[in-house]
Amino acid sequence: MEGTKYPFRLSFNSGPTQAIGVFIRRDQLSKFDSSNAVWGYLKKPYLTDTVILEIRGEGIKSGIIKVW
Repeated sequence: MEGTKYPFRLSFNSGPTQAIGVFIRRDQLSKFDSSNAVWGYLKKPYLTDTVILEIRGEGIKSGIIKVW
């Protein structure tokens, strides 16, 4: 995010669809300098704590991903 005070973003190659989505858990959003329902934005290019993501979709078993 060039030209912003939060130039780094935790993002995923797969955007959410009806079939499957990867989301930052709501309880994890406070670990970012700024965030919305899908992305986490950072001032610096590193995470200070492990972030837990959720995998959700139609007809699939949900799961979690830990990012550190």
